[in-house]
Amino acid sequence: MHRNGWTLLPIIAFIFFTMTTYGQDISFGFKAGLSNATISGPLETLPNGEKLENYNANKSFVLSLLFNVNFTDEFLLQSELMYNQKGYNYQYDGPSYAILRTEDEKFTLNGHRDLSVNISNTYLQIPVSLSYKFFNRLQVQGGVYGSLLIASTGAGRVIYNDIPEISDEVQQTLNYNYRSNKARGASLSEQQVRINNELETIAGQVGAYYDYDEKDKGLYKTFDAGLHAGVNFFLNQSLFLGVRYSHGLVDITRNSVDRSYRDLNNGNLIFVEKDDLHRAWEFTIGFSF
Repeated sequence: MHRNGWTLLPIIAFIFFTMTTYGQDISFGFKAGLSNATISGPLETLPNGEKLENYNANKSFVLSLLFNVNFTDEFLLQSELMYNQKGYNYQYDGPSYAILRTEDEKFTLNGHRDLSVNISNTYLQIPVSLSYKFFNRLQVQGGVYGSLLIASTGAGRVIYNDIPEISDEVQQTLNYNYRSNKARGASLSEQQVRINNELETIAGQVGAYYDYDEKDKGLYKTFDAGLHAGVNFFLNQSLFLGVRYSHGLVDITRNSVDRSYRDLNNGNLIFVEKDDLHRAWEFTIGFSF
């Protein structure tokens, strides 16, 4: 875990202590809306600098219960219990390798990979914010959040072509569960391809770690943490519209599992040292009692 994530834990604990000890006027609320999340971090490139990878934001769902400690009519401390889906699309398009498995053989081939997968990471998130309301309408917030990953899935497809040993392209469906899939895991669906002029039977649908000979932990870490800031606009005393930006401080992927798609090392996967951080916008409508 990134050390900034550990730094936020005592801050969140201290804020909860403050809420329970000094809070005199407690109120509640809820909000729901959409999250527009993506990942920032180093991308694989060609020697000329051309990008091989790309992340695009996908809209996902958020639902949150609000707990407010009102110090004054304008100033409050707010904690949330949030169901937060952070979804994004990952693409790789460029030179790569293809690992194709039959019942008793593994083919490692060089060629071109065109991969697209929609990833959805679902978190139980606890944001804690200090808020101040101006003119009884505009509420400005800032604070920290901590998250626990409760589900991590992906769906998409990969197409291999320009492989000398295979005359046609090969396509596989991607059905990922990053928490439960096993190494070399694939579905029972099959397809036949001609490799080196021999007809071989390979999987038609593969799991998240199909290319891996062995796997210990999942790609995505259990804990995430970061900072956030936002604005709520109250239409009346209770109903409000909100927008918030969150900035992750913790690398959400395990470097020991996060592999390169571009290269292999003597036929073995290469694992990369890099930080993948969440960035997300939330657009919500809520009600405060």
